[in-house]
Amino acid sequence: MKLINTLYLMLILVMVGTSTVNAQNIILGSGTTVNTTTVASPINIWYRSLRYQTVYTAAELQAAGAAPGLILQMGWYVTQVPLNAMPNYTISMKHTSATNAATHDGTGLQQVYNNPLYATTAGGWDMLTLQTPFIWNGVDNILVDVCFDQVNPTYNASGQVRTYTATTGARYSRSDVTPQCGLNTGTTLNEKHK
Repeated sequence: MKLINTLYLMLILVMVGTSTVNAQNIILGSGTTVNTTTVASPINIWYRSLRYQTVYTAAELQAAGAAPGLILQMGWYVTQVPLNAMPNYTISMKHTSATNAATHDGTGLQQVYNNPLYATTAGGWDMLTLQTPFIWNGVDNILVDVCFDQVNPTYNASGQVRTYTATTGARYSRSDVTPQCGLNTGTTLNEKHK
């Protein structure tokens, strides 16, 4: 097994092995396309609160060179920071047989990261060290669930990351009034964020 130090994309996976340790960067998706300032993404604050889900398939992880093991970090390539920090920024993960984000899945999620007030940095990969590493079995797909409560003082058309095309690659819910953590996502996107 290997240590994959940072798996870029939306998921910068870090895998830990038992006998050998090899660090390698894994990037899922290609290109430099960026979401617009009003399209939902894991850091977009066009609405004050957001819940976002995406599925990374075992096939795309393996094609990028990922191996079974611990996921210690993940992150996004941030091109524009949100004007305001995101409160209660939470990332959860789970194994899934789903191959895309066509359906909301809120059961069995393992919280792996929480930041009371997350402020991103722009101009490259913004890596988050998971407080609870996720053990990828190397076979199943991985569902990533991100949410944050209402930003203050208000929403703003800001928060951009790189994307790549993927049919029903992500889904989200967002609101200016109601915190979205714990609520079902309802709208799909034909892209994934990295």
